[in-house]
Amino acid sequence: MLDNLTQRLARVMKTLRGEARLTEANIADALREVRLALLA
Repeated sequence: MLDNLTQRLARVMKTLRGEARLTEANIADALREVRLALLA
C-alpha cells in the first residue's frame, strides 16, 4: 500500500519538476493527483 502511494507521489513530483514554470493549472493537476493517490 505504501509502495503504491510512494510511487504515485514520486510521479507527481517528477511531473512538477519537469515543468519550466509552475502555473495555477499545474499545481491544481498535481494536487488532484495527490488527492487520488491518498484515496487509493
